[in-house]
Amino acid sequence: MWRFVYNLLLHLALPFIWMRLKFRARQVPAYADRVHERFGRVARSAVDKSIWIHTVSAGEVIAAAPLILRIAAAFPNEKILVSTMTVTGYAQVQRLLGEQVEHVYAPYDFPWAVNSFLKVVKPRVLILMETELWPNLMRQLADQGIPVLLINARLSERSHKGYKRIGGLSRPMFASLAWTGCQYPDHARRLENLGVDNLDITGSVKFDLNIPGDLEQDRDLLLSNWKLEGRKVWIAASTHMAEEQLILEAHKKLVKKFPGLLLLLVPRHPERFSAVVAAARKEGFSTGQLTRPPDSEDGLQVLVGDEMGRLMYLYAMADVVFMGGTMSNTGGHNIIEPAGLARAIIAGPSRFNFTEIFSLFESAQAIVTISCLQDIVTEVANLLGSTKNRTEMGRRARQVVQDNAGATERVLENVIPFIEATLDSNTYNRL
Repeated sequence: MWRFVYNLLLHLALPFIWMRLKFRARQVPAYADRVHERFGRVARSAVDKSIWIHTVSAGEVIAAAPLILRIAAAFPNEKILVSTMTVTGYAQVQRLLGEQVEHVYAPYDFPWAVNSFLKVVKPRVLILMETELWPNLMRQLADQGIPVLLINARLSERSHKGYKRIGGLSRPMFASLAWTGCQYPDHARRLENLGVDNLDITGSVKFDLNIPGDLEQDRDLLLSNWKLEGRKVWIAASTHMAEEQLILEAHKKLVKKFPGLLLLLVPRHPERFSAVVAAARKEGFSTGQLTRPPDSEDGLQVLVGDEMGRLMYLYAMADVVFMGGTMSNTGGHNIIEPAGLARAIIAGPSRFNFTEIFSLFESAQAIVTISCLQDIVTEVANLLGSTKNRTEMGRRARQVVQDNAGATERVLENVIPFIEATLDSNTYNRL
């Protein structure tokens, strides 16, 4: 019954899915590329009989990249296929994994699209990141005896309640998982309640940061190119529309206290880069864009990060970090990268996507919570005005990252033997 309703609703949504793709392609032309793959038409036979790893978007690719490279090294004669749903995810696959893997856009969960995709790809095993489960995909994989491993799994209380309401559809998905590596005990209990029966708590692989070797050199080059040496800098990272006006208002007040202060403003979604530039200029700020040569560096007040894959380099330029998604009821974004670079971090109260991670930093007094415009001004000013406090908070943040590292190794201890057994037997075996 639930599967019939799900597929009916999915097919009713098909025109809207097409419309959304066309709309996104107008904003980001790359969404017009390889659309056929999203509907299961994969023409490249080079990806068949592969180890398939699905990482939805840029954040998941960045987190999974060290693990994917280790799997590729462990199985040099096997094809590694990495799928994403977003073009930003694809950009990170190109940047971090290059020619060591093949890339494809994963199909939408229409039964016919999934069937068409699997006929060509014929994966030996599927590794999913962070509870990216789809009913038709999981059903067809189970019917074909293709094992699915879920790594870095997390399940919020809100999602748990939603899955329980459609138990007839969700429980078979969770029960079919061959092995699950879960981030935290609370999430593990929720997953077990939904039918997962082979689970280990591994922690989050996002704590295993891969800091680029050219980070300091690239940061210094950016500072030099934009003539920012000696200036104080704060960054608002992965921001959403509801937050950017707040940040710009705060910056107006802060530049009065700190003449020469620069705001690095980095919107979450690339299609909004030009709108954010326009908003900053409308507020009267001298505004530059990272990908364009400056008309004049004199008096630059806002620099918009309009290039994907550069966020860690921008964190390295900043003295204070505001994490976006926390003041817009979005649930927050990953604070581990700036923490690993020992940056002082402030964030709003909306954190439901990363509850446990934020709690670790709060317990260590490695983050400052703000809730309104005046809080942003006060806390950023306090941190910019005290090198000692800023440095100490950054040190505590880095320590949290170091104390929670190691999840990648724990995941690989389970995943690599499983893949070996699957390749040897070509049958579905539980760990």
